[in-house]
Amino acid sequence: MLTHIPPWTNPDVCRAEAAEVWPGEVEVAEPNHVYLIDSPS
Repeated sequence: MLTHIPPWTNPDVCRAEAAEVWPGEVEVAEPNHVYLIDSPS
């Protein structure tokens, strides 16, 4: 989950760059959205 992306930066570019080095799913956080994080049991 990508957060704190400056407003002058294209979030799609950030997502693509992160996907090049992160093997899992890459998402961009939406303003004013609440995300629930599940912890492993």
